[in-house]
Amino acid sequence: MAKLIVCRDYQSKKDKSTEDKTIVGYKINLTKTGVENISKLTKDDELEIEYKENMIVITKKK
Repeated sequence: MAKLIVCRDYQSKKDKSTEDKTIVGYKINLTKTGVENISKLTKDDELEIEYKENMIVITKKK
């Protein structure tokens, strides 16, 4: 199961603890097997990301 990985702003107020730092984005790790073998995507493909309620849809640009 994949989980979102928090990206924090480590330049903001150095006196804050790690948990209190501003969240600036998220990362998600995808398995190599799933990406390359099942979806046929490569590291050089340009991707389009669409955000929907309860979904993130990633498609290859044509």
